[in-house]
Amino acid sequence: MSGSRHIAFFGGTFDPVHQGHLEIAQKAVDTLALEQVLFIPCRRSPHKTEQPGASDAERFKMLQLATAHLPWAEVSDYELKKPPPHTPGKRCNILKTPFKPQHVYFCSSASTNGKLFPNGPILRPSPLMSNSS
Repeated sequence: MSGSRHIAFFGGTFDPVHQGHLEIAQKAVDTLALEQVLFIPCRRSPHKTEQPGASDAERFKMLQLATAHLPWAEVSDYELKKPPPHTPGKRCNILKTPFKPQHVYFCSSASTNGKLFPNGPILRPSPLMSNSS
């Protein structure tokens, strides 16, 4: 592994996970030479008013099944164990330490993208922080 670790956090409700989510993650891997995309399903999105239709356990399992063939994908239940709200900044700051990335990126889906990046494209990974050590 190189001395510089690049990972992306892809949070959301994933209710349900679909091909669009996987295409966004693959595009981020290809564009940014990412070593890992960490899918982080949340209990409830701060950008949506409705509750997810599928249970936390069902959405977690769906993500595991959908990403099982992707060597760079991992699914975390971190936010499913925490009370909402779940925000990108909170996610990256909390998950930065266990994964020890050099560069952290954030991926979002089209349903969230317009709320976070009103003038941006569907895929908008951007460096949120970097470690100098």
